[in-house]
Amino acid sequence: MEELFETWETPAPQPDLEAELKKMRRSLRRRNRKIISISLILAAAILIGTVNYGIPALEKLYWDPNTTSYGTPATDLEMTFYAYGNLFNNGRMVDDVTATRTGFATYSLSLESYSYSTNERSFGYATLEKGKLTVQEGFWDDWRQHYVGNTSPETQEHDVQLLSQLPDYIRVGCYVTFREDITMEEALALEQLLIQDIWDTYNYTKVQWLAIRHREDAYYHPCGLTSDGVSGMFDGINAHYPYFSGTYHDASGNALGGELKDRAERKEERFKSLLRYLHDQQQKGEGIEVPYEPDYYADALAYIEENGVNVYGCYITASAKRLLEINEMDNVMYLCPVEAWIDI
Repeated sequence: MEELFETWETPAPQPDLEAELKKMRRSLRRRNRKIISISLILAAAILIGTVNYGIPALEKLYWDPNTTSYGTPATDLEMTFYAYGNLFNNGRMVDDVTATRTGFATYSLSLESYSYSTNERSFGYATLEKGKLTVQEGFWDDWRQHYVGNTSPETQEHDVQLLSQLPDYIRVGCYVTFREDITMEEALALEQLLIQDIWDTYNYTKVQWLAIRHREDAYYHPCGLTSDGVSGMFDGINAHYPYFSGTYHDASGNALGGELKDRAERKEERFKSLLRYLHDQQQKGEGIEVPYEPDYYADALAYIEENGVNVYGCYITASAKRLLEINEMDNVMYLCPVEAWIDI
């Protein structure tokens, strides 16, 4: 019997299943909370990284209107508008472009321009969405579309008769077409000839814009050069695109004068610089394209490289009386008045 008691083993206690189940549930809850916390932290990190780094990195793939590449106070976009206005807008300069971000790679643009003809400021708007620039319809003057290579004798007679009826205090903006192209030097000589006493309000004549032949049929999408430039905000780019700003100074900042020939050469260089800048910006996907002509700038540069810079007309502001006198010049083919205002 003693041997029987010695070999008897006490049964192992049975586990408390309910307690074990509660323990497992607590462990699972702790693990789930940990997983959720880590997931939230990772999601927040990804969101912060996307907002602070990912989106800006993606936006850099598109046109940034605030880029400045040439050490100027002006942005590349402002200089693009300035160059385009000089070439195509007979004396109106876009001198302020303000960009407001409205979404991913999307901006609202406020445009401010100044007219050398009327001394008035005007305002417009544009949008830049994922690199696509859309300018308010009608912002660029469409008067140049009236500037064609031929006009009927009846139209010319009507325009001359209209001018003859205008009083002296009416100032007229008028395109003048030459019978034969003239050089830039000859154009500057003509400009000097036309300018009368600057203080004579009624007779003061100003050549605001020169129409430059950029191809044989230059009357379609004509381009040219505004007479006046602007100093300060654009001057830094002159080292890359000579005389881009239209200010003519040496390295020390002294105004450049010189003979008519020297001045003409600088004007020609400025015209080519404006074209080159617009071409280079377009190649980067950050330019203003001439409607329906994607190769306009490249073709114009090639043409003037081969044929030189020649002027086939101009845009003049003057009294009607003075325009009638200009109409009698030997090389003037016809006049095309497009606007008039009271000069007070």
